[in-house]
Amino acid sequence: MAQIIFALDFDDIKEAKRWIKRLKRYVNFFKIGYQLFTKYGIDSLKVVKDEGKDIFLDLKLFDIPEVCGKAVENAAKFGVYSITIHLLAGEKVIEYAKRSQINGYPHIWGVTVLSSLEGDSLKLAKIGAKYDIDGFIVSGKDVGRLRNKYPKKEIVVPGIRLKGGSKHTHKKVLTPEEAIKLGADFLVMGRAIREVKDPVSFLKKLLKYKRRYNE
Repeated sequence: MAQIIFALDFDDIKEAKRWIKRLKRYVNFFKIGYQLFTKYGIDSLKVVKDEGKDIFLDLKLFDIPEVCGKAVENAAKFGVYSITIHLLAGEKVIEYAKRSQINGYPHIWGVTVLSSLEGDSLKLAKIGAKYDIDGFIVSGKDVGRLRNKYPKKEIVVPGIRLKGGSKHTHKKVLTPEEAIKLGADFLVMGRAIREVKDPVSFLKKLLKYKRRYNE
């Protein structure tokens, strides 16, 4: 059953805390990206961990293999559930990242093509699959293609937007319902939740839809 990841894309850590407390009954995973991490560092991870929730550290690692491997190791020691590496960084980076996991964590999620760009995700996914990474970050129509190609991998879908809502900078978008039907394991949602009138009611309805669809 697809899980929701709420994106903590805030400048203020107090605002992030408020949203975690508000949604923690319905959301088990929270994303920490550049916006919060570059301002607060490890403290941004602690606000999630202190609530007993799982951390998706979305830093899209793209550096020399040793540096990326050390980042993965440090994330593992902190208890991070998953971390992103950009598959364009090459095979050695992917190899070092996998080698640096501790007891299978953090899960390595390979970024294929950003949802703000056009491109073929399958070509990059092949590189990640060669080294048995745990999953892929993929958006739009490529979600179904990667699910069919790699049925056992975690499929993580950003660019989730509500029907009729603004795409913002995303070129490839799906509604939550579309992503679930295509086989997504994780839906990364930030503004799509924040901008609705009643986020808690919205999440309750989405959770009911997921349960019905997976029955």
